[in-house]
Formats: sequence, structure tokens, C-alpha cells
Amino acid sequence: MKIGCYYRVGFSKGTFSFGGSDEHTESIVLTAENWSIGIGSYNPNDDEELEQAILYMGKDKGDIEYPPIFDETNFVRYTVSSASESKEGFEFKLLDYSYPEIVFKVAWIKNEIYDKSTYEDALDFWLT
Repeated sequence: MKIGCYYRVGFSKGTFSFGGSDEHTESIVLTAENWSIGIGSYNPNDDEELEQAILYMGKDKGDIEYPPIFDETNFVRYTVSSASESKEGFEFKLLDYSYPEIVFKVAWIKNEIYDKSTYEDALDFWLT
């Protein structure tokens, strides 16, 4: 992989939606043909993004609003986003070679007994 290049991790079929997030992680999930599928991502720049959002919001405290573009000066490893137009997965940009790998967890489960939200919630739990 090359520094500064963008890469996508995802599937070519289906539209993912936000599953959940916790401690620098985020998951996206989808259910199709009795299978729930999820992808999880670690964001090494989560704290820096939050700091920039707080500065962007100013003194008005309320829902967190992120700036349209982040200043990547203090970012490390890679940037990651699930906001690609296709909603087929995650997009990331390699920033440096400081870490030997970038990992995206993937999990799936067949929907046999419960409703789809139960399976998607389980995937979110496993992936974040």
C-alpha cells in the first residue's frame, strides 16, 4: 500500500447502515437473504477527530458536529470512514507505516430464530 492512497474494504452487494460504536471502533451491518453481515473498524484518530469537532462546534454544546474536513496534521496510521457514497463498506487512507497492519473485522450470522435487529445487534457487539 502507498501512503496517501485511498482503499476500500467492503462488499459489492447490499447497503450497509451504522451498527454502533465504542472505544475508537465502529461497525456497519446489513441483512440480506436471511444473513446478517457486519464489518468493524478501529479508528486510531478518534480522539483527535473529537477534539476538532469540539473546536468546530464552538461554545454551543449539543450534538457533536464534525467539521466537513479534518486537519490531518496530528493524525497517525490511517484515516477511516464509513461515509462512502456507495455505503458498501469502509474507506481508508494510509498515512504512515508506523503500524504493521490494518485490521477490519468481519462477521456474519444466519437469521433463523430471531428478528434481524437481534442478529445485527449481536454483530455490532462482536465487531466493536
